[in-house]
Amino acid sequence: MKNGHLTKKNPNVLRQSVVVRSSAALFLAMFFLCVGVPAISAHAEVHKVVDDDAEGGVLTVYRMSVTPAPVPVPALRHRLTVSPLDCQPGNAAAYYRRALVDSEPETLWGQLSQQFGEELDDWYSISSTPLSDLPLNRLREASSLSEQNIETHIRPATFRRDCDWDLGIEDMRGPQLVMVLLPEFHATRTISRFLSLRTRVAIADGDFDKALDHLRMNFRLAVNVGQEPLLICGLIGIAEASIAQQQIIEWIAAEDSPNLYWALAELPHPLIDLNRAVQFEMSLGPRIFPFIADAETTKHAPEEWSRLFADALKDYSQLFDSPRLGPLDGAWRQAVVAASSVAVYPHAKKRLIASGIAAERIEQMPVGQVLAMDTLQEWNRISNEVQKQWYLPFHLSRKQNTADLFRYDGPEDAIRRGYGFLLAAGLLPSLEAVRSADARIEWQMRAVQVIEALRLHAANTAKLPAKLTDVTEVYVPVNPATNNAYQYRLENDTAILDLPFTDGFAGIAYRFEIKLDNAAP
Repeated sequence: MKNGHLTKKNPNVLRQSVVVRSSAALFLAMFFLCVGVPAISAHAEVHKVVDDDAEGGVLTVYRMSVTPAPVPVPALRHRLTVSPLDCQPGNAAAYYRRALVDSEPETLWGQLSQQFGEELDDWYSISSTPLSDLPLNRLREASSLSEQNIETHIRPATFRRDCDWDLGIEDMRGPQLVMVLLPEFHATRTISRFLSLRTRVAIADGDFDKALDHLRMNFRLAVNVGQEPLLICGLIGIAEASIAQQQIIEWIAAEDSPNLYWALAELPHPLIDLNRAVQFEMSLGPRIFPFIADAETTKHAPEEWSRLFADALKDYSQLFDSPRLGPLDGAWRQAVVAASSVAVYPHAKKRLIASGIAAERIEQMPVGQVLAMDTLQEWNRISNEVQKQWYLPFHLSRKQNTADLFRYDGPEDAIRRGYGFLLAAGLLPSLEAVRSADARIEWQMRAVQVIEALRLHAANTAKLPAKLTDVTEVYVPVNPATNNAYQYRLENDTAILDLPFTDGFAGIAYRFEIKLDNAAP
């Protein structure tokens, strides 16, 4: 266990290709800092401590002293969503883009980092230093620099009915699909940081209406970014929602903060819907290599089929930057394709015949046509198997292992399995990590809603419940990772809500240790 060391996030990532599936790793570390164990104050607040040597991975602990809080009247007086009745015609994306041009938030954040140093990263998210111990005047100074941008652009965007980023992704074909850069989406994370910083200042000042206003803008930004049919956009949206979720925890731990149980219930579930992105991901194979889409009915000379595969192999090697394939140009490319085809062709024939296509028909086709048909068939088979897991509830899908779909015994075995397998193995394995990131934000948000149920129970009984079934005032959400109740126990005067390693998020666990504020009436 380490004290006082902080794991820093990088605020300066500007660009990223859609194909960089390791993006998931960037966001999987979103919350984690290293450990320090301060004493709990008698007054409502939260301390975040991290044990990065915990058995099983990194255990993040939130030690909270909270005040009991009944449901507001009316119950949805405090909302984290925007009502459709409050929305106005217009495109939110246009306002977000203006925000990124006007005063350039990323540049401003960089300037603030130089002015205030590394501690700026501690100011917009819960750290080992409680909010009451931070230099609030300096936080106010830093957050005030974004006020005009937020009021002029982000607030109007929040209340726009539509959000169309107009990327034209649906019309793209070929390698450009996975080489497209999305700097504007990455830059929105800086807006999220500024909103978070302003939220913390408002919470410290006890101005819950203002804090709620900025939380609402942050969640709306996350949803608007995450709705694009690209997994990287979904991951950015999840990261922004995670930043806002940290402020919900701090809200709960603030003295006399209103209860957000029903506000949390009203949030979309899932918060970031990645179904469109997953469906688009499943279409990447024939979109990147359009010549396979209609291979069964398309007529080409054998030489043309050979050329199409040579170009495809070159594109594939560029996409994944595989130096092992060498300089795939001219005659060398043709030779590699020919050598590969010798290994693939007999297996491709067998797979197509097994699928119901007459052997006589297959024998009459050019080798390249057979390979193209097999590529599409194998891509569809594997991508469908991956997609099936996505549509299962997480507590079931996490028990399925899609890794077997991409397992092979050496390069020769991979070649024999065909070009469709190689394409799927290059593009699809990281979906499991994306699914984990998607489910993790729900896992955390539902736990936070459980804490609000505990505060509601304490408002009625003046004590924390011995077990979750004692909470009868409202429904207590179940753990979406297990489809069972969250692990909960009461130790003396401390309620402990566990999100353990066994819930299925590799190397990640959380614990909330909750006490009632000693100063509460």
